[in-house]
Amino acid sequence: MGVMLATVGLLLNKLADLEFELLSPLNMKFMRRMHLRFMRVPYGKHIHVGKEIMIRNRGALALGERCAIGSFARMWNYAPIDIGDDFLSAGGLTLNSGGHDPLTLEPMGGPIKIGNRVWCGVNVTILGGVTIGDDVVLGAGSVVVKDIPANCNEAGARFYGRIHRTFEKSGRLPTGHAVSRFGGRVRLLRPSGSECRDDSHASGP
Repeated sequence: MGVMLATVGLLLNKLADLEFELLSPLNMKFMRRMHLRFMRVPYGKHIHVGKEIMIRNRGALALGERCAIGSFARMWNYAPIDIGDDFLSAGGLTLNSGGHDPLTLEPMGGPIKIGNRVWCGVNVTILGGVTIGDDVVLGAGSVVVKDIPANCNEAGARFYGRIHRTFEKSGRLPTGHAVSRFGGRVRLLRPSGSECRDDSHASGP
């Protein structure tokens, strides 16, 4: 029975990819909806999913309203993954709610909860046990292993739980501020050019 279900899921996924290639990708297609329903993934009325999407298990994944997920996404839904409304992701998204204990190698993991109006750049990875608040931007290549509060903008790759900067709910940075990078160090500059904050480890060593 398990082999039959896996075969049906694979077939629906491949048909959805073919549909994506042949027809306009701007609208959600019939076969992709069929694939999501077969995988027991609830989703909103307006949704867009790219091609070559991998969903590890049936169930344990929920998509909110107006979600858009780019191609080549990987959903390792060993524990529940819950994505809120108005989610936007570029290609290469990885959500992995599983893992192993580093000492015993026993399987372990935790749920992933993503709030509303979250935007992920290309090749973002979010690991198990993470909760992301509303109105968060994750820059390309970010690796998220700890919770991120609402109204945050994470600007660099190799993000291991440090907040690069918070911003107003409007999403606007203070007028005239800029981001400066020198040798892996991230600085926020005031209009005068003086540093307002030195997040030396925000983008790794």
